[in-house]
Amino acid sequence: RRQRTVYRIDEILTRTALQSEGKAQRHCVYSYGSSIARGIVSIWSLTLDQAGLPERVLTVEVRNRERRIVQARGWANRLPTDTELRVLRQWAGDNQLSCSLAY
Repeated sequence: RRQRTVYRIDEILTRTALQSEGKAQRHCVYSYGSSIARGIVSIWSLTLDQAGLPERVLTVEVRNRERRIVQARGWANRLPTDTELRVLRQWAGDNQLSCSLAY
């Protein structure tokens, strides 16, 4: 029986959630708190759920005014995989966002 793979993208809305994302992913996303508060950017977390075991895979930065994805990083600032980029570009298209990632 094949395991179902589900990707999910959720906006990070609180400083506590932002801190948790940074700790789990081992990167500096917490430093974006003031930009989020001013509405300049929004930060999103891409998770992968395989067999009921969700795992954070990417943290995504969106420039709100331009409606553009400008950055996506995984654990310890790793670049997205090809599969993650496909998922991200699909999400961008579904949400009228441009994606200027060139990895």
